Amino acid sequence: MLKSPVSVRTRLTLWHVAIMTLVLSCFAVGIYGYVREQLFAQIDARLEEGINYIADSAKADINELAEAERHNRVLAFRVLDGDWPLHTSGGWVVGDLDSAIKPPGDARWIFDSPRGGIYHVKERTLTLDGRQLRISTAEQSEQVHRSLQSLSVTLLGGLPAAILLSLLGGYFLAGRALSPVAHLTARARAISADNLSERLTVPNPHDELGQLTAVLNDAFGRLEESFNRLKRFTQDAAHELRTPLAVLRSVGEVGLQEQRDPKAYRDVIGSMLEEVDRLGRLVEGLLTLASAEAGRFSLDYRPENLHPLCHDVVECLRVLADEKGQALTFDATGDAFANIDRDTLRLALINAIANAIRFTQPGGEICVRLNATGNEVTIEIEDNGPGIAIEHRAKVFDRFYRIDGSRAQQSGGTGLGLAITRWAVEANKGTISLAEKVSPGCLFRIFLPSARKRSASPA
Repeated sequence: MLKSPVSVRTRLTLWHVAIMTLVLSCFAVGIYGYVREQLFAQIDARLEEGINYIADSAKADINELAEAERHNRVLAFRVLDGDWPLHTSGGWVVGDLDSAIKPPGDARWIFDSPRGGIYHVKERTLTLDGRQLRISTAEQSEQVHRSLQSLSVTLLGGLPAAILLSLLGGYFLAGRALSPVAHLTARARAISADNLSERLTVPNPHDELGQLTAVLNDAFGRLEESFNRLKRFTQDAAHELRTPLAVLRSVGEVGLQEQRDPKAYRDVIGSMLEEVDRLGRLVEGLLTLASAEAGRFSLDYRPENLHPLCHDVVECLRVLADEKGQALTFDATGDAFANIDRDTLRLALINAIANAIRFTQPGGEICVRLNATGNEVTIEIEDNGPGIAIEHRAKVFDRFYRIDGSRAQQSGGTGLGLAITRWAVEANKGTISLAEKVSPGCLFRIFLPSARKRSASPA
């Protein structure tokens, strides 16, 4: 679409002038037509009255026609018996109205006399004593036409003045109407990344400008939240990356300070590889969250049975639990179908169960339960570890949030596992929450909308 170089104020003014010109033109035409018809109707009424008077006189006595002319009851008239004139008034002769040719099918017409003057003429046929009398009357209407001409000049002359006033008024009103927009533009332009907490003033929340201001404030709010998340993410990522890099540097420097035997060098390299592994997992988690927020994940939703999926994840992570002497169990009441993307939900389960294994003491117990009730499928991951204090529960799904930083680093955690878990669950149109427990430990619940079981393929 081509952008118009004309301002909104100018466009509104032009639209206003165009509409007002149309309205005024219609009004002028209507006024002129109404006045014209009213004046012509009055003339027609007088002509009809004259015809009636002449017809009554002819019925009484044909000689009364001359008497009607003498008393000025009808100034210009003519009575024909067929084509033979019975009586022609002096006014008719003066106006040379004999040359007025009657249009076919029209009982009233306007005649411009060659001797000067404009006449309205009307004719009626009357049957009297077996004779067909044609009675014609006429009235001079120059004054009426001059009045109509004056009216048309007045209307046509006043129209440009009215359009000019409409132009000035429209430009003024458009400026007044758009002045709040100019104010909002100036205020919005003043808001930058340094003062995203500022908001626009809502003059009237019920009109269009108020609604626009509310939408802009909501957009600024979302933008501020995104900036704050990005700022926290950048700071946390820098902090988390700095620690393993510092460890790698210190271990390398210690290893270079003096001569060591091969076993000592292997220990140094092993420590460095552990930090590299942790650094790799951290970078992988960051890339996963960045790709998720950018929408670069291609999700394939299909009705899946969660029973074999949960069982496979539990068996896959059982080796981690066995290393710590933990009991990892899986309990399911039956099949449970949900419309999911298998890969992302598997990622969520792996992170949630691995988190429980990581923070549960050696010899502890972790139980994974699957249950389908009504329109919902529930997956529970419960452990009997130290649990999470109430003040930390609301932040456990935040990135890089750790209850005990030293313990998390000793366990090899990156602080991204539960954040990735929440994203993966929400990507499958589900929710995850940390439930309250009376006994020690944590209980994470994943809720997913259930789906119908897929029909079996024909054998």
